[in-house]
Amino acid sequence: METRIRDMLQISPWKLQGIDWTAFHIAFKSLPADKKISHMKHIHNYLPVKYKLHERDTSVSARCPRCHASKETQNHVFQCSRKMNRNNHTACIKQIRSTLRKCNTHLLIVNAIDLFLTRVHQGSEPTYTRPALGDSEKIDVVAQVFSQQVHLGVFSLHKGFVSRNWMIAQNVCTSIQNTEYRDEPWLKKFIRALWDFSHSMWIKRCQNVHVKNKDDPCTLTHNELLFSIREILKVRRTDLSHVEKQLHLNVTRGMQVAHSRTLVDWLLLLSQEREKTIRLKRESQLKETKLQTITKFCRVLGK
Repeated sequence: METRIRDMLQISPWKLQGIDWTAFHIAFKSLPADKKISHMKHIHNYLPVKYKLHERDTSVSARCPRCHASKETQNHVFQCSRKMNRNNHTACIKQIRSTLRKCNTHLLIVNAIDLFLTRVHQGSEPTYTRPALGDSEKIDVVAQVFSQQVHLGVFSLHKGFVSRNWMIAQNVCTSIQNTEYRDEPWLKKFIRALWDFSHSMWIKRCQNVHVKNKDDPCTLTHNELLFSIREILKVRRTDLSHVEKQLHLNVTRGMQVAHSRTLVDWLLLLSQEREKTIRLKRESQLKETKLQTITKFCRVLGK
């Protein structure tokens, strides 16, 4: 996975070595199936933001539907200046602070994560601000790891690419003598909290954009979404027998934030490909039957 991510995101090898991949894999395996799909889309920049949709269909505007000031890229989702997005960010920051404190994360690290995510949201380079009170040794360690995290990328925390030394900072801050000790459950919860932050920001964005859209999956249950898609497919006179399995699979596993008509188009494309495969197979069988018939006829004539 490391090599594939490096090739797709063009991460330099020295940055790749600074990421705690062991903790990343442990946290990723603990995710439910729907969040695994959503998170992989986020890592590979496949979330259906307006800029991505514009690349596929030029009739779709690439501008942010909330601020209308710039293109809605995946990074813009976390940096939109609209008031509703600022409120979303504040709510998600409170959520991640609460989650980190519940897994016994030291307050210095919680404040550092809060500062990092807030500076990114404001569109500025994350820089560590030393607290006025506290143990200078612990503050120095947290500041150093904060700087290492910045070198991994501004949006590295949003994707779960955490520095290898956050565990050391946690050990130093909690006065554990063996700084090399790895608390795997803590690391898993630490990365999961970061992913939950990004996922919550994306879900809130979808709710803001599609709040008045009756076809939006954020306001529909899975059964209602399935029924809505079936009705659209029936209008287009599409046979549901061969898409039923794929329909259930994708709706229940991570298409919660995709527009139902986008899913319909995907299913229709799948249907066309399947029909094409069946047609080619039938043509191949027909040619083979004709060849066998001609061969038998020639043998009869030869006798």
